[in-house]
Amino acid sequence: MDIAELVNALRGYSVAILSDDAYGAVLFVNHITSVMCGNSEDVVFVVYRESTCRKLYRIMLSLREENRCIDKFFESVKVVKVGKTPETCFGELVAFVEDNENIVDVAAEIGRILRNKFPESTIVFFGFNLGIQIYEVSNIVRALEELFSRIRNTTYFVVSSREVTDLMANVFDVVVCISKIESFGMRPNNIYNVYIEHSIISRIQQMPLYRIDEMGLVEL
Repeated sequence: MDIAELVNALRGYSVAILSDDAYGAVLFVNHITSVMCGNSEDVVFVVYRESTCRKLYRIMLSLREENRCIDKFFESVKVVKVGKTPETCFGELVAFVEDNENIVDVAAEIGRILRNKFPESTIVFFGFNLGIQIYEVSNIVRALEELFSRIRNTTYFVVSSREVTDLMANVFDVVVCISKIESFGMRPNNIYNVYIEHSIISRIQQMPLYRIDEMGLVEL
């Protein structure tokens, strides 16, 4: 299944992208959003907190230095920022939500913005793993339910770490995992396997999908 077929199959579903390596997760998101931009689709990044925004920007710079294919899309992507300041390190800031101690209220506000301003856009969420570390799991689940109830017919991807695989399998329609291939040589590599961990879609079951290496994304 090539990446365009996967994106088409995932339309209208909720998808968790889990990786303990942020670099690999951004590479995979780049491939997904490249397809969407090629189809003239509107993509919005929701970035939780300043540290996540800064890390994404640094990863993009690093990828460019290695001559990886990072599309100009990342320079102009629409960004909804959640945090303390209405600033972003990349893209076009289109909305700001001030963070507070009530994550459910924050999720509700994000949902209202996405429903009213971007009802037909594909949404990619970054920084979910920070929320998991700050708030109790029960509050996170409530916040997700509040958020997703407001964007029911939207395709959305949530990027997080693999430590929450079980939670994601209970909440999301599809769980995609990205694992880094260990390097035993002197030179570290950035090669990743991408596979389906969980799916409610009949045509997308548990299976290996792709390998990401210096040449790009390759079907397995």
